[in-house]
Amino acid sequence: MESDFQELNRQIQAIKAKWGKRLCILGHYYQSSDILAHADVTGDSFLLSKEAAARDGCDAIVFCGVHFMAETADILANAPNRLAQREKPVEVLLPNPDAGCPMADMATLKGVEAAWNEMAEYIDVDQIAPVTYVNSSAAIKSFCGKRGGFCCTSSNADKVLRQAFSEKKRVLFLPDEHLGQNTALKFGIPESEIIFWNHSNSEMIEKTAALEQIAFLPSGTVKSYEKAAARPLGGNDPQALRGAKIILWRGFCPVHQLFLPRDIAKFRDDHPEGKVAVHPECRRDVVFAADTAGSTKRLLDLVAQSEPGSVWGIGTERRFIENVTRDYPDRKIYPLSPEKPCCPNMAKITLSRLHQTLVSLDEGNPVYRVAVDESIAAGARLALERMLECG
Repeated sequence: MESDFQELNRQIQAIKAKWGKRLCILGHYYQSSDILAHADVTGDSFLLSKEAAARDGCDAIVFCGVHFMAETADILANAPNRLAQREKPVEVLLPNPDAGCPMADMATLKGVEAAWNEMAEYIDVDQIAPVTYVNSSAAIKSFCGKRGGFCCTSSNADKVLRQAFSEKKRVLFLPDEHLGQNTALKFGIPESEIIFWNHSNSEMIEKTAALEQIAFLPSGTVKSYEKAAARPLGGNDPQALRGAKIILWRGFCPVHQLFLPRDIAKFRDDHPEGKVAVHPECRRDVVFAADTAGSTKRLLDLVAQSEPGSVWGIGTERRFIENVTRDYPDRKIYPLSPEKPCCPNMAKITLSRLHQTLVSLDEGNPVYRVAVDESIAAGARLALERMLECG
């Protein structure tokens, strides 16, 4: 097995050497160390989005992440102004087409359009800036872009909200209720002006039911969501909608939803000298109990800039913690939850899959292409470009 592993690495390196700058492998922080060893750029979704937008002299991008990330790379790398500078589009490949994102699936275009039309019966939707987390489909990004809205990442959600509110009266935030709520509260929006839009999306109900079954959510959560979704206005009355400054779409990351306040309490008992840092996709009560919350890049910077011997409890994906522990062995870094949550979709990008993808590219018959139709890409690009402009 070791010889097979070494041979895969050798062949990957050989193809990379042959292609040189014409090939760019992007690796998200949640990938395994085996994958990141071959990445030309490693980062969170914001950094990798910027890299896809700016990459010159590149004929192919292999995105080691999940589907919405590869869509974003295609939308930005193959923008009309970029295409005018080259003879052909950049090939964007995802080593496993089944690497999706449950959170992204919780906001469908059909569902969001129906909600938007329902809101229009009570408020002026021209005064709503739709903001979608980058963890969303190209269709949802396009919906936002065509209505003067934005994308955001966990790195710049506060900057995007600031810009959105400078232009519009309200924000519809998709699809992560936790990032939206945590950013809104950080922004200083009163709780009385924050409402949740409930919906009966099957992906969300399925994931919520699974969490409820293993006692990570109170019993009856699914029924309460379904009951609210069955009512008009996503379970809100017209007065609440008219008074809302931010409308949060019900959705969440199944990985970050697993972290609980009791995990922080246990860490503090075991490591009273330690600091707790969590991702803002975590629940509000977890973010409130932590010492700090920040994007994946922010969590990395906190560890990197801390003193040797520093003790950290980190609330995010398991492989990120493994990678940071490897890179900073003189810090004491602990997963915040004993569950050590792992994103199963990120794990679908394996070394053999990466190898297969690169071989197909080198042989002139690339597999697992990700190409967004321009009718969708044009609107999505507007939202993404506005995100990048916010910094």
